[in-house]
Amino acid sequence: MPKTTYVWDELSDNVIEEYEDGVLSASYTHEPGLYGNLLSQNRNGVTSYYHYDGRGDTVALTDDSGDVTDTKEYDAWGNVIASTGSTVTPYLFVGRQGYRTGSEGIYVRARLYQPKTMRWSSPDPVVPWISSKQYTYSSGCAVACIDPSGLKEIRLSFAAFIHKRRGKWLDEPGGVRCEFKSDERGFNEPGTSRIASHGQFDSCEIGFQEFGERPIGIFGTNSVGSSHRRCWGVSLTCPFSVFGWNYSELTAPLKEDEVTSRETRCGASVRFLASAAYPFVDVAPRIDYDVTFIVTAEADSIIVLVKGKHDGFPDYEAIVDDKTLYEYFSPYRGPSPSSLGGGPEVPFEKTIRISAPTRCTCGGTCGGL
Repeated sequence: MPKTTYVWDELSDNVIEEYEDGVLSASYTHEPGLYGNLLSQNRNGVTSYYHYDGRGDTVALTDDSGDVTDTKEYDAWGNVIASTGSTVTPYLFVGRQGYRTGSEGIYVRARLYQPKTMRWSSPDPVVPWISSKQYTYSSGCAVACIDPSGLKEIRLSFAAFIHKRRGKWLDEPGGVRCEFKSDERGFNEPGTSRIASHGQFDSCEIGFQEFGERPIGIFGTNSVGSSHRRCWGVSLTCPFSVFGWNYSELTAPLKEDEVTSRETRCGASVRFLASAAYPFVDVAPRIDYDVTFIVTAEADSIIVLVKGKHDGFPDYEAIVDDKTLYEYFSPYRGPSPSSLGGGPEVPFEKTIRISAPTRCTCGGTCGGL
């Protein structure tokens, strides 16, 4: 069996050459920067060019003439479900970022990922933590999230929700005999939210190289939860009762939905701008917020600053790495023109330091944004 050896580029953290029994068998071209995008391979004198989908999966290879030689399709977790062509390449699922498929699994630098079980083969070797989640790949978000270092990612979230202390059902403004349902959870507890924004980043991607030389290492999305309403009146479901509660559920569309990422020499930021209205009342004012997370790398830690503004209702929270960084319990009893847009917005700013491995080349002396 031939012996395979590799030449590794420390700056980009990528394989650039392969040798079989001392003879060069393959070489790879990447964009500059940490986890620089894979562009092409030359294997035994034949050059192939990579083409990717939005996640970074290799979906096609072309030759020097631009003709397609191979195609690939994957499920959400990286298993190949359809394939054409015979070109040999280890870079398939998230191949753009250097995920390397082999006989034992998918090599993602610090760890092996098993797409059949949708889990890592081992816990994080640098920052172990006691939790069943230590084997979970990319927080269970494989469709939209990647983890090119194989190390623990740090999660960010900001949410507008209705705290369980307000009760299960609240009176709907307007005097009609209708009520709307709270989210039945407390701060930093599992459950629903009126609006939620989620982001994640890998500490090893923040502050490693000069600005503009690598992809932005922080990502985010906005989402909106379902609203539940009940109204007292003639029952629509029970034939033996004249009056009763009639229940309905709707999901409001996001009126504003912006996620903007930026990068600096020693940090990155993500801004969430989101708003949505109560879907059962046409003239209902909107819940909205404008929040920015600023991440700065130092030698052995990450500093996260969150700042922004939101309405006076409902309740709000900012979570970083499963820790509550900011919480706001509204003094208002419910939604109203004054609590949603008519009154003054609530500004806030909080900071947290997280011990985490980084590759910051400036020792944290250059600051954030």
